This record gives sequence, C-alpha cells and structure tokens, in this order.
Amino acid sequence: MKLSKSMTEKLTILLPLKNRTPFTLRWMRFANNKHFPFKIILADGGSDDSATKIFANYSNFQDLDYKYVRYPEDINYTAYYKKVSDAMNLVESPYLLLADNDDFFCTEGLIKSIEFLEENPDYVAARGYYKGFSVKNPETKSDPNDLELYGELKLNGLVYPTISYNTESAADRVTNYFTTWTPNWYNVARTKNLCACWNQTKALDLNDIFLMEHVLSGLLVAQGKTFSGAFPYYYRQFGEHYLTVSKVAIAREGDFFDRILSETWIKDYWLLIGALAFGIQSQDGLCEKKAREIAQLSYKRFLAAVVFGALDPYTKKISGPPVQKLSYRKRLKKYLSLYFPGDTREDWYTPQLREFLRKQHEEIHKYSTML
Repeated sequence: MKLSKSMTEKLTILLPLKNRTPFTLRWMRFANNKHFPFKIILADGGSDDSATKIFANYSNFQDLDYKYVRYPEDINYTAYYKKVSDAMNLVESPYLLLADNDDFFCTEGLIKSIEFLEENPDYVAARGYYKGFSVKNPETKSDPNDLELYGELKLNGLVYPTISYNTESAADRVTNYFTTWTPNWYNVARTKNLCACWNQTKALDLNDIFLMEHVLSGLLVAQGKTFSGAFPYYYRQFGEHYLTVSKVAIAREGDFFDRILSETWIKDYWLLIGALAFGIQSQDGLCEKKAREIAQLSYKRFLAAVVFGALDPYTKKISGPPVQKLSYRKRLKKYLSLYFPGDTREDWYTPQLREFLRKQHEEIHKYSTML
C-alpha cells in the first residue's frame, strides 16, 4: 500500500523481543512482503545471537523502514521495563504502537486508527477489532497448545468485545474499563501519552507482569478517551485451542491463585491502586481518598471476574449438589462468551494472511537457513 510520506511518518511500531527468533523472522517477512509503510523499532533483549545476525543486516528486509537495537539480556522485569523505556525514547512519530512477534496488524486498520485520532484530539488511543487465529501444519505432530509458524490458518473468532471508553470523566472511564476489561496494549496511542504512562509504570518496578499491563492500560484510559471500531485491525495467534495463551502464562508465573498468594503480589496491588488513583485524581481533580476508593472498587470488579474464571479447574474436583455445579458452568460459559464472542467470519484481510502462511516449503527453507 502506497501512502504519503506525511502518513508513514505518523506511526512507529515498537516490537520488544526476547528470543523466539523464528516468530520475529516470520513477522518481519510478512511485513516486508506487504511493504509495511510505518517505522519499526526492534528492541531485542534476548540471548539468541542469530537474531542480531538476521535483523542487524538491513539488506534482508529492504522494503521496511526499521531500526534494530540490541540491549542487554532481559534477565528480569526491571531490565525489560528499562529496555522498552529506552526504545520509546527513539520514537519521533506522534503515534506509537506496542506489538508482539507472534501477531499481525492490518495496515488499513492502523490507518483508520490514526485518522480517527487526528480528527478527535480528546482521544488518546484507537483500534479496530481483534481476531484470534491458530495455524495447523499437517506435516507436524505438535502439541495443540504450541504455536505453529506456517501452515493452514484457522480463525478462532473475535477476541474481546469491541468497546470504546469515551465518557468525560477519568473515574468513569477507569471504572468502565475494568468492569468490561478489553486490553488496550495493542492500540495506536499518542506517543506522549503512552510514554508518560510507561514511565509511571516503569517507576513502580512491579514483579507481576499482568499487573504491569493493568497499570499501563488503566493509566492510558485515565488520561483520555479510547476508541474501538468495527474494522480489521489485529490478528492474535493462539494454539489450536482458544485459551492456550493463558496456559503459557500459567507455566511461567503459576496460575492466578499462585500469583495472588505470592509474597510480592499484595505490594504490587497497592502500587497499582495508587497509580490508578493518581491518574484519576490528576484528570478529575478529586481528593486522594475518593480517587483511591474508585480505583479499588474498579479493580475489585475486574478481579471478581478473573477469580470466577480461575475457579473452573478447581471446581471440577469439589463435591456438591449437581445443580449447583451446573449453575456455575452456565455462568462461566456466559462469562467466556463475553470475552470470546466466536465470530469466525472472514474479512478482507484474512486471505492475505492465509496466503502468506501457506508459502511453499522451499521458500520457508530459504529463509530458515538464515537461522
């Protein structure tokens, strides 16, 4: 897609990396094939030297405008926060987007988001809808929870509701956000707002990476309105099953109850509440006590839904009247239907991604020799 220079200079994609080089290579190959028009920054905090060999050689991706920066290894979250903060300082565009290397963005959706923000200065972030997909390679017998690089694309459906948080007060936006939580991590955001939120989050140096995301997202909503539109925007890869991503997190951090019962979680929780309260207070002029009450109540509503979902594997082993367990299952199904609506209809972006993932094995082999 050929865009004017004024448009291509409006957005930067920041891609924080730690190993998983084949996924980054796939991401960059797809972007290169599509002549992705926006600036890209690869912030690499991994230990895989092959990544430097591939991505520091700019001739490998001649149709991309990107910068590769190798950082010290992300040995902990503190190093990760510092890496992203440093990379954000390299951004010169008015809009900024955080990305993952196993997902894909629709260029036209990014343009629509930029145009919306240009026309609505009271909004700080915008996006289209998220769709989940998995990749099945018939020639491999992988675990259904693994992420395949190439093969047959299968749409899992919409991921999270498409909800705008556009009330006038920060208190209402934060309350609504955590009541009907839909991540804004992948939104196109105004650079000054996202950087300010990241620096506040970085200063907290949280031990729980999930709470870090909630602080960043909550602060962004507190700073201004956010928009979600009905257009293709973001394709998020899961394993063959819908909730695979949660299993990956559980393997790394433990399940939800392991996390909230850890020694550091309650400290992180109060730092989160303080940050959200400060964001509300700064925008609405409320007293500190009132702002903290709103922040606590808002996050309690979010936690209630998370606890409800996290109980599922434990309730399978409890005894009790069958009707009670059946009632619980119905409530859980209704809860999941909100966050995974299951619309598997294709849009005009789907065939482009499907065609790429079906590339001939000889072409894949040609690129894999770079590893």
